[in-house]
Amino acid sequence: ATYTLLRRTRHCGGVALTDSLGAGAISGAGYSQPAAAVAAVEAGADMAMVSASAWPAALAALEHAVATGALARSTVDSAVHHILAVKAVPVCH
Repeated sequence: ATYTLLRRTRHCGGVALTDSLGAGAISGAGYSQPAAAVAAVEAGADMAMVSASAWPAALAALEHAVATGALARSTVDSAVHHILAVKAVPVCH
């Protein structure tokens, strides 16, 4: 809901990123960092902040979610577009 508010109501075209997914509130809610990263991107985050040690597992979880259709490739494409636009990198279509 927050990312929808940012994009549609506030017309934020920039990058939306999470706070640290290694925070105690995340694990306390039953999420591992990789699972939280997938959930955050599904919810509209462009970038998920995970600890360096959790990065390989988070990447694998995101790749698996896309491969199985749990995370739409178009969602990832949109996130990449936002990130590249902020960096002023031309987007290939």
